Amino acid sequence: MPRAATARRRRTSSSELTEIYPSDAAWRTAKDKLSADLPTLHRFQGKLAASAASLADALDLQAGFSKQLARLYSYASLEADQDTRDSGHEACARR
Repeated sequence: MPRAATARRRRTSSSELTEIYPSDAAWRTAKDKLSADLPTLHRFQGKLAASAASLADALDLQAGFSKQLARLYSYASLEADQDTRDSGHEACARR
């Protein structure tokens, strides 16, 4: 790929990344928050069949976590692909 096309691709990728998270620090904050919030799913353990509302609440929470995880993964993966010379970005994708 010609250098101009590669530079243009990197600029586009960078601007697209800020639509997901404005910075690496924002990504880390979101990752830490998700890690801290995941144990809240345990409150539904053994209670899913208690009521439809309980099941719906658990599924809503799980769907929210899945959406957050997809955003985190997308950002980290795109960041790692943007500049493969930077091992820090690749490490984020593995987290």
